[in-house]
Amino acid sequence: MVSSKAGEVQRIQPRIVPDKESGLSEVRFWHEDEFLGIQKVKNSDLNLVYFNF
Repeated sequence: MVSSKAGEVQRIQPRIVPDKESGLSEVRFWHEDEFLGIQKVKNSDLNLVYFNF
């Protein structure tokens, strides 16, 4: 993910933590190891693939 601020391009790394029980995922945003914030999103709004180990 790329963010633009006043002509400056910055790379933002989203980390998605899904919760099957609640049906929500936490999307955590990071930039150069600095935590920027979190947003909760419905799993149905994301195209998630689940892996069973």
